[in-house]
Amino acid sequence: MILAAGPDLTALVKEDLVLKASPGEGNIKEATLAQTAAGDWRLFYEYAAQGASRIGMAGGPTPKGPWTVLPDPFGIRADSWDNWHLSTGPIWQGAGQDPVMFYNGATHDARWRIGWISFSPDFARVTGRGLEPLLVPPPAVTREATDIAFAASAVAAGNLIALYYSLEDRMLRRALIGRYGG
Repeated sequence: MILAAGPDLTALVKEDLVLKASPGEGNIKEATLAQTAAGDWRLFYEYAAQGASRIGMAGGPTPKGPWTVLPDPFGIRADSWDNWHLSTGPIWQGAGQDPVMFYNGATHDARWRIGWISFSPDFARVTGRGLEPLLVPPPAVTREATDIAFAASAVAAGNLIALYYSLEDRMLRRALIGRYGG
C-alpha cells in the first residue's frame, strides 16, 4: 500500500510504501484508518488470499505508521451472506461507544451486501456483528445483472449515522441508520 499526499486530489504525489503484503497475500487496497481510545492507530485494508478478499489490520503510532501487521480483525462466516469475500468500509466512532465498521461482504458468486461489526475501543476484539446484511440492493432484473451494494463513507447526522454507499458500482445512495445510546 502506497501513501500519497498533495494539496488536492488532482495533485497527489506518492510518498512512501507503507504496507507490504504478507506472504500468501496480495492486492492490498481499500484502506480505512481509525484511532484507538489510547491514541494509537489501526489501518484496516482489503487483501487477496486463496481466491477471495479478506480484511486485514495493522497497528501504528501515527496515521502514517510505521505499520505492524496484526491478526485479521474478523473472518468470513461459512453459512452466511458474507461467506466468501470481505472488504473494508467506513468506521463510525462515537464518544464512549464501541466503534462500528460498515463492511462489505459477498458470496462466492460476488453478491455484495453491507453489514456491520463493532469493536472494543482498542480494536482488539469484536463486540457485536449483524446476523443479516444491513443493506441489500434492490432485486436484479436478471441473475446475470450486477448485484452490489458497497459502503463508502459514514458521518454523524444528529442521533443518526448517514451511511453513503453505491449500488452496482455506479449509483450513490444514502441510508440514515439509528444508533443506540446516541
